[in-house]
Amino acid sequence: MTISARLEFSHKYSFNSPVRGVFRLVIVPERVSVATGFHYIILLDTSGSMYGLKIETAKQGALQLLSKIPQGNKITFITFSSTVKLLTEFSDTASSSLPETISSITASGNTVLFTALSTAINVAKKHEIPGYIILLTDGNPTDITDQKAYESIDIPEGFKIISFGIGDDYNAQLLKILADKTGGIINHIQDPAEIANSLPQAAVTQVGAKNVTVEIDSPSQVKLLNYPGPPVKLGAIEGVIRIYGETTIPANFNGNILNIRINYQDPTSNKNETIVAVSPVSPASSSQIFLSGINN
Repeated sequence: MTISARLEFSHKYSFNSPVRGVFRLVIVPERVSVATGFHYIILLDTSGSMYGLKIETAKQGALQLLSKIPQGNKITFITFSSTVKLLTEFSDTASSSLPETISSITASGNTVLFTALSTAINVAKKHEIPGYIILLTDGNPTDITDQKAYESIDIPEGFKIISFGIGDDYNAQLLKILADKTGGIINHIQDPAEIANSLPQAAVTQVGAKNVTVEIDSPSQVKLLNYPGPPVKLGAIEGVIRIYGETTIPANFNGNILNIRINYQDPTSNKNETIVAVSPVSPASSSQIFLSGINN
């Protein structure tokens, strides 16, 4: 197996009344392979506020990002200002015309962020392979500003959104919503000169697993603290993943309070694999025994 998992639960014993329990699931890539079979959808803000140093360093960063993405992946490149432009769709990483097209990009107009995201999502759904939406922006959206619209946007399974916010005027809350929905990341760039160095870091060169889904069963409702779900749809695993959650241990419960199945695809063999982890709990015969089984 290319990944391993460790499940920790706060209690070994149930009590004569319901008890709140918390858990941590740690998934570790044990062997990594070259990351192939992913769809990179790059969204570049080319609004008027990006004019000058920002757009020039963003273009440099985009070119370096493309050079770091391993062969065997697909590229879609989208720019957005007052309108959305699809520069290339589902192209090979070795596409010869894209660098020249990127170099000719200019900045002007508004920031139709929601429209750009919708375009990216439609492209992702069309081609049906997992991947990354990489977003770089420096401002607030001018098309749809309602936070609820971003909360309800239908991002396809297996995609993470990696955002780069430049300066102090972008909407960090909206980018956080997108990251939280997908297990993605927000990167803050204060100095525009750093864009060229920061953007290439979004290229994923090695993964331990693909198409990862974590299913969690319990006799009580499970609330996750740092991921949407369950189930948790992680896409690819590049590094250590920690999932935190809580549930209620019923009075005098005896059995597995948590049954977890991690389904994934081995990136080397492309075979589907499963890891199972459980947390057994048994009734405590006394308060002292119950307290002795608490893992702080």
